[in-house]
Amino acid sequence: MGLPYAVAIGAGIGGMCAARMLSEHFERVPLVERDELSGTPMHRKGVPQSRHPHVLLDRNDRIDRRLTTRTLRLIRRP
Repeated sequence: MGLPYAVAIGAGIGGMCAARMLSEHFERVPLVERDELSGTPMHRKGVPQSRHPHVLLDRNDRIDRRLTTRTLRLIRRP
């Protein structure tokens, strides 16, 4: 961990995975998201497909939780 920081863009699956991978190489990885995130499930203006039903969400959620556990700890760290 020699480089000071990298920026991940988007709080979706892609942005969270990018932040997770970047966290292996950078001391800080701020996550930039244009939509306001409330902490509760909601449709977002910046994600036009957010109203579509997704049959793989449960599986994706399990995979995502495994990949992002460390990232979430880093985000919540003061």
